[in-house]
Amino acid sequence: MDYKSSVWAKNIISLQTSSGNWGYFHTLSTSSKFNKITTEQALRRLQILGFTENDKVINRSLKYLHNCLCHKDSIPDRIEKSHNWSIYVDLMLSTWIRRFSNKFEKANEIANKWGIIFSVSFTKNGLCIESFNKEFINQFSEKPFGPRLLDPINFYTLSIISNTLSRINEKHIIDYVIHHPTGIYYIYGKCISILPSIFQSKQTNTFLSAIELLAEQKYIKSNKQLRYIIPWLNKNQSIESTWDLGPSVKDGVHFPLSDSWRLSANRIHDCTNRINKLLDSI
Repeated sequence: MDYKSSVWAKNIISLQTSSGNWGYFHTLSTSSKFNKITTEQALRRLQILGFTENDKVINRSLKYLHNCLCHKDSIPDRIEKSHNWSIYVDLMLSTWIRRFSNKFEKANEIANKWGIIFSVSFTKNGLCIESFNKEFINQFSEKPFGPRLLDPINFYTLSIISNTLSRINEKHIIDYVIHHPTGIYYIYGKCISILPSIFQSKQTNTFLSAIELLAEQKYIKSNKQLRYIIPWLNKNQSIESTWDLGPSVKDGVHFPLSDSWRLSANRIHDCTNRINKLLDSI
């Protein structure tokens, strides 16, 4: 099914400004004059619906993000009360550029810096926060992040380092993340090594998001680190070889993909499509 022609995609595309954004980038204000969706939310939803850098809506947004990264434009968000706001913004912008394209030199440069930070900070014994902070200062000439990014294990850092690591460094980092007690900040707040007890649940929806993020790493297939979820998925598969996560996972981000879930068959199709894609990636 082509989700790029869905009502969800058409609605998001209709809200994009001529500049290529959707108003605020990261922080949504309820009193905003902008859309009730951030640029980041729009890009996440469009990517899930199957859009790539070859689509006009994404291409236009990538040019906007790159202009912001090069300080030819700027995001309209208020400066958050955290250390190194400019570095945090560069991290967010570069992450979303690289989620669609590796053709932007500035974003790749920032990604490589984060890749080096992670490579020298993680070993088979876990994370050395002292090494992390030292290399952060070495790469950015700034003090490490404050409370806003106190935990290095978050959506942006794990996404941006994709394809920047050696196989052994990637393995060390993924091992650490899987057993990290608080999961991945912004994505999933529980230990990823512990499978959700209820399959048809919101927890499973966010758990799958965490696994999908880790599955983007370059050597994940050969390292086989995520295959522990396969027996659990097989256990929850129907006799028709489909999966149903239930109606509670309708979050406006990952689901729905089909225009409507009034028919349970559409929901099952969407859930099965997502899980099959995940299985192919691990």
